[in-house]
Amino acid sequence: LVVEKAGTYTISLRNDGTVPHNFTIKGIGKTPDVEPGETATTEVTLKTGNYEYFCSIGDHAEQGMTGTLNVLG
Repeated sequence: LVVEKAGTYTISLRNDGTVPHNFTIKGIGKTPDVEPGETATTEVTLKTGNYEYFCSIGDHAEQGMTGTLNVLG
């Protein structure tokens, strides 16, 4: 994921799956755990840099629910 500009953003996560998930940005914050069929939002402030994101529930990150968020400036 790429964000063009540092700043404050609202993250909205809709779970269309069958088990709970969340969206965690390491060192920044996370959405609440989202049950199947539900949506949750959270606000984060991002500075320029690269951040690891993942689902922090159970072994979801180990299953590949990870990525890098690049904030350009």
